[in-house]
Amino acid sequence: MPEEILKYEFKEGLPLEFEIIDISKLYKSNRDLLVKPHRTGFYHILWVKKGNASHFVDFNPVSLKENTLLFLNKDIVHMYSPEIAFEGTAIVFTGAFFSNTEADVKFLKENLLFSDFFTVSTIQLSAASSPTFETLLKMMEEEGQKSKDEYQSLILKNLLHSF
Repeated sequence: MPEEILKYEFKEGLPLEFEIIDISKLYKSNRDLLVKPHRTGFYHILWVKKGNASHFVDFNPVSLKENTLLFLNKDIVHMYSPEIAFEGTAIVFTGAFFSNTEADVKFLKENLLFSDFFTVSTIQLSAASSPTFETLLKMMEEEGQKSKDEYQSLILKNLLHSF
């Protein structure tokens, strides 16, 4: 009998349903879960910053070169490669975090980065564009570390949208 594919929801206890995670730290704390096929009830943007990676999406391998962004829709079956030979960052967030308006809901549902039914969405960053993405990531990390206030989620959502 095939093994059941588990579904994970967003981590409880965070002030917002948004998190930026160093992938090497993620491997250290959750490797056994990551290397098995699973679904998540949230969106992912994986950024392979250095090295090369292989990620499995719907049981198909996706090769990721240095400076590649991988966009994963919620509820898609995916898994990380058992070996980590790269440095990277994961940005994870829920639809509830991102979708404050009907336009936001429509953006997530219709955006090819998260809803392309025919291919996995990746973007290869150029050397010239990487610093811009690094700056946006740093701004999101800094904002996420501040005490939660009424504007924090809006600021993070706008930075994420720009990313």
